[in-house]
Amino acid sequence: DSCLLALNRLQNELCSTTLTAGEQSIMRNMNPLGKQSVSANGTHSLTRDDIENAIKTRQWILDLMQAKTSRERASFVQSVIERYVMLPQLPSPPFSGFGESASDPTTLLKENTKDSISVLSANCYSHTHIVGNMAARLSSSMQSTSQDTSLRTKEGVASALAELRQLPVLSVVEEKLHARHQLIDWNVKALQMKGSTTATGKQHFQTLEKLHNELSSILSMANCQDVRPNEYIEREVKWFVAEDVKLICPESGTWVRNQYKRGCDWRQNYLSIKSVLQPYGYNFGEILSSASAASVSGVDVSRIKNLLVDHDTLASCFVEEC
Repeated sequence: DSCLLALNRLQNELCSTTLTAGEQSIMRNMNPLGKQSVSANGTHSLTRDDIENAIKTRQWILDLMQAKTSRERASFVQSVIERYVMLPQLPSPPFSGFGESASDPTTLLKENTKDSISVLSANCYSHTHIVGNMAARLSSSMQSTSQDTSLRTKEGVASALAELRQLPVLSVVEEKLHARHQLIDWNVKALQMKGSTTATGKQHFQTLEKLHNELSSILSMANCQDVRPNEYIEREVKWFVAEDVKLICPESGTWVRNQYKRGCDWRQNYLSIKSVLQPYGYNFGEILSSASAASVSGVDVSRIKNLLVDHDTLASCFVEEC
């Protein structure tokens, strides 16, 4: 926002105590920008506090527009509502011709935005019973003794999300259910890969790596980049997702992370050995050949033997084998 940027630049200029040698502040001789709030002739003068209040007011206006035009977290909308009643008092403009209301811009702003605040309040607080009921069901589904298991299924979660997405604000329980929906989909893919590995042999490491990165993305809430950040909510949802992995995909989650770590370690060990043996003309197949392993020089033979044993137990293969 150009207005907010200009106000911030003005505040930085006013608050600057050190300047580069030979540089002069454009505000150095400008009055009445100072600490006093009343000038010598009794008229109100523009102060540093006025600039700060203007910044707070402009930021609130931008946040109000964001809350009106985008589906934001309930906490963000609540913040806009709460700040409405605490808007700082702005000075009267040094001109006339706009009527008496122009002499009190803060009151005028509140009057012009009160309807918007009423709408946001209704959006934020009129659906708490729906959100509360869904939060209670989700909490119950985390218990192993719960009789209601519908929120552990893809269909049940999709139905709950469809209901919550009809609401005008984004709730924490919706964020949690969205993450669970992603975990359920991920679990299906992970179990399919695990089953294919058992039935048909090794899978390409890139496929395993992609699956591992998808799980990391869910755990890090990478899908929540389009809403205003809230550290408390993000920490709460991340904790929920970490616990939900144990409920939704305990077997596949452990298997993928274990195989990914072992694969990374194995590849690093292989590349280390390869860097030593390559000058002697050995290729990948020869390094993995037990016959060659006994005759190579420059590397402890036990390292190559361990590499061979580990390779047989991995669920993935590598591009170097192709």
